[in-house]
Amino acid sequence: MEKISVVIPALNEEKTIAKVINEFIKSKYVSEIIVVDNNSSDNTAKISKENNAKVVFCKDIGFGYALKKGILKANNRFIFKIDADIRNPNKEWVENLYNNMILEESSLVKTYWDNKEDSMPVTNLVAKPLIQYNYPELKYIKMPLSGIYLFDKSLLNIEYMQNTFALDLDILISIKRLGYKVSQVYLGTVYDTLKPVLNYINMSYELISFIDYKKKFDKSILLFLAHPDDAEIWCGGLISKYSLNNNRINILIATSDKKRKHESLKTKKLFPNIELYFMDNNELTNFYNKENIDFLYNLIMKVQPNILITHHKDDIHIDHKICFDIVSSALLKMKRSHLPDKLLMSNSYFQQNHSVFNPNIYIDITDFMDMKLKLIENFESQDVEYWKNMVTKIDSLNGLKSSVKFAEAYEEYQFYTINRAKIAL
Repeated sequence: MEKISVVIPALNEEKTIAKVINEFIKSKYVSEIIVVDNNSSDNTAKISKENNAKVVFCKDIGFGYALKKGILKANNRFIFKIDADIRNPNKEWVENLYNNMILEESSLVKTYWDNKEDSMPVTNLVAKPLIQYNYPELKYIKMPLSGIYLFDKSLLNIEYMQNTFALDLDILISIKRLGYKVSQVYLGTVYDTLKPVLNYINMSYELISFIDYKKKFDKSILLFLAHPDDAEIWCGGLISKYSLNNNRINILIATSDKKRKHESLKTKKLFPNIELYFMDNNELTNFYNKENIDFLYNLIMKVQPNILITHHKDDIHIDHKICFDIVSSALLKMKRSHLPDKLLMSNSYFQQNHSVFNPNIYIDITDFMDMKLKLIENFESQDVEYWKNMVTKIDSLNGLKSSVKFAEAYEEYQFYTINRAKIAL
């Protein structure tokens, strides 16, 4: 049995914090209790220390900041999160949630309960409608904002998640969107401290703002590129940006050898939510064949990407050009209802003239440029410094064109040019 870390974000909770700590410290499942003091002006930290909790101070004001700091400080991958203002905590909750996680093979166990004192206005009037409209696959969750839950932190890029009250919802949506199971457990009656009405207004605003932001990253992305380092060189910023926002990225590599495949697998170590696939063709050979077309076709049907990225159709590198031709043939076999929303062609230096590549989509990667360069460093068998210098200059130029510091450029290709005639009405 793996041990569990209890994480309790707290702001001026001296009246209830001792009771919460002393209840869960009795659980055989718990190896540590972390109280994150978020600038309390009372004795929350002092009382927590006196009751054998590990106290972490978070100077950045906000529920999300505090919870993230506690999760990152935890020594275990399983996190039992609970609010500090619970008036009737029960150590059996930890055991019940853990057993449910094992039984249901879930990665997040949410909870729901009764409380006649609290009508839960933010949950019922804001969170549930937002979930039902934007994420109908989660409408079965009875209390999406429940502050008591157990989850596997190793599945998420916690550091890059929400700093606001919306973090609980971010964890729920991210785990589900990554393809992991979310279960739920009924706790009976739970009492907490009622919040002032003004708090509910702020909470609601943070939830709405979060959903608006989250929807921008709700994309399933499939990259089909020729060589093990092509994804990192031409799309490393996009990969970093979407992976760190807990989206699943699928990368299919057409050619590879043992060493470069090993180097490519290092990307998955940085981003566990990336899935890598290999065709294992030899470089500089004609690997345009039915087997590879069917491989890509079946992968598209499996992952159902919103966005498919490959090399440019006019790329003069034979391996790159064959990748586009395989994509064209695979899409030609598909019903329109199964096509990705967008087919994007990446940049390349293997073009006869600069007018061939006409980008119409720019992805701001300013905050992710360092991570992109780190991904390129994984390919030690290649001229790493050359590639880092090249992409820095290219992405800087793309940034100038799109009014940001660094950007990646893509050209969208219209499906109707390869998949039936477009009928004008």
